[in-house]
Amino acid sequence: MTSPAANLEAALAVAGALGHALMVVDADGVVRVADERAAELSGLPSDWSSQREWAAAWKGCIDAQGEVLPPDRWPMLRCLRNGERIERMLVGRPRPEGTRWLTITCLPVADVDRPGRRVALILLDDVTRQRNDERRLQQAQALLASAFDASPQAMVVGGREGRVVEANAAFERFATGRDKGDAQPWWSFIDPDDWPALFARIDEVQTDPSAVLDLECRGTDVHGEAVAVRLFGAPVADPSRGGRPPHLAVQISDITELRRSEARYRTLAETVPVGIFEIDRAGLLADVTPLTEMILAGGSPVIGRPADSFVHPSQRSLVRLHFARALEGHSSSAEFKLVHADGRDMVALACFRPLIGPSGSVESVIGTVLDLTEQLQLQDRLRELGRDIELLAAEQSRERLEAQLAQTQRFEALGRLAGGVAHDFNNLLGVISNYAGFLAKRPDLPDTLRPDVDQIAEAARRGAALTRQLLLFSRREQLRPQRIDLGQLLGELAAMMTGPLRPKVELHLEAPPGIFVVADPGQIEQMLINLLINARDALPDGGDITMSVRLGTVEADGAVPDGDTGGPTEAVVEVTDTGIGMTPEVLARIFEPFFTTKPRSEASGLGMATVQGIVEQAGGRVQVTSSPGSGTTVTIRLPAG
Repeated sequence: MTSPAANLEAALAVAGALGHALMVVDADGVVRVADERAAELSGLPSDWSSQREWAAAWKGCIDAQGEVLPPDRWPMLRCLRNGERIERMLVGRPRPEGTRWLTITCLPVADVDRPGRRVALILLDDVTRQRNDERRLQQAQALLASAFDASPQAMVVGGREGRVVEANAAFERFATGRDKGDAQPWWSFIDPDDWPALFARIDEVQTDPSAVLDLECRGTDVHGEAVAVRLFGAPVADPSRGGRPPHLAVQISDITELRRSEARYRTLAETVPVGIFEIDRAGLLADVTPLTEMILAGGSPVIGRPADSFVHPSQRSLVRLHFARALEGHSSSAEFKLVHADGRDMVALACFRPLIGPSGSVESVIGTVLDLTEQLQLQDRLRELGRDIELLAAEQSRERLEAQLAQTQRFEALGRLAGGVAHDFNNLLGVISNYAGFLAKRPDLPDTLRPDVDQIAEAARRGAALTRQLLLFSRREQLRPQRIDLGQLLGELAAMMTGPLRPKVELHLEAPPGIFVVADPGQIEQMLINLLINARDALPDGGDITMSVRLGTVEADGAVPDGDTGGPTEAVVEVTDTGIGMTPEVLARIFEPFFTTKPRSEASGLGMATVQGIVEQAGGRVQVTSSPGSGTTVTIRLPAG
């Protein structure tokens, strides 16, 4: 038979193996035995074996609600006095570093040393960490519940059957029932015609954990007003549902004003007498207005097709050049020969501008297209009429001749008035820009709508670039002068134009840095591109193009002598080709607006007129020398800055 001491030692070993601290206290308050952990948890001093009264260590202990426990509720006394069996009672011992929480189990055991009396076998477990974790979890749950209910976005947790599990205050705009188990389905505000699509998406989400609910629906709010909403949700795990499908947490966003705004802007864009398009980064048409479809394909669908597929094969590389520049953040415009769906050739003026996204990178390219075909055909008819008048003049009287010449001059003036189209187009763009500005300043404009307003304003600004080609030769373009390093600009342009040149055309550059002028950078770049395109077209079988820039000195007669005479300096830009050259008759009309030796379907005759307008607006002069078979040299002199 084992001794009581041996039994206690065995009990200590078992308790320790199970992770419990153990102590034994008799009815007189004497600590019979305690392991090291029990002494530490009970607050006994290091010499506890000499202390006979352990009660002092438990004064001030608290219950789970934070109330101080009176002695008659101490688990040890209840066990010793009443013989109660106490199972895992939660007790807190306040300490300077924080309350230590314990679970106490007290078992009444007969005192083998003193028959008729009992001792308390006490098991102690430190649950401070679990207690603190539970409190933090409760606080986090309370915080989430508060945020859920305070959110301005309507939120509801429910299932396909429609029962409302949870809903926040904002949800009351769509449904009055927020109580759990409300008989009204949470989706009852949605238009019944949209229920089949909603149920199909809910079924998919409940069976596929990776799926999400993302659906636009029509509906009616609690005031009977028609609304457009977007539902975005995901399944919510709920172990209590067993094998049944999970609930859904759904966020309901009111997009009524967004859709109305989109409709207004779409109507506005379709009203403007110019086609508007968007090209994605892959070069495919992502969005177009009906007028764009009419210009490009006679009204047939064009979305998803390559943007350059509507351009004549000879000019597709030029389209890709402008598109690449837009992806790099630059705006540009040019005339292009289009191939219509019915096979006829067209000429259009197109503008390309980058669309900057929230991250600051170019997301796509926005542009406009203006059909110039009828305008150019009218100009051709006017010229033919002028030639007919000249032939008739030799056979008719002087008065008849003067009358017909006067009529010809009126027709020529009408041709020049075509530049006024650009001014009217700018007015239309101004209306769009102003309305976009008014909307952007409205304090009640939703944040989700503001990027759309910004895009409309940006598109209006891009459209303004469409008019530059017409405004330049009519000298209505507003200048934005800057100090430009011509050597650097020619170098960048030469690198950019390598692709659009013909395979057998070699471009040579003589452009030292440090030669500056004060001019509009966009106009100077447009001028140089026009000259390079003309030089390239003069080399059908290949050849050389040389671009150079140097400093010269201005003399009284405007000549540029060799060497420095101490007079004012000017920058001299020359573009020379080894092409077919021009006859004196063609050279005499080189700066005439709408005059061109190319087929009318390929050019409008604005190239050199635009160059002259740019140079003269910058305070410079332009001179062209050429003869058949000897190539052409264009010399531009600008005040050095």
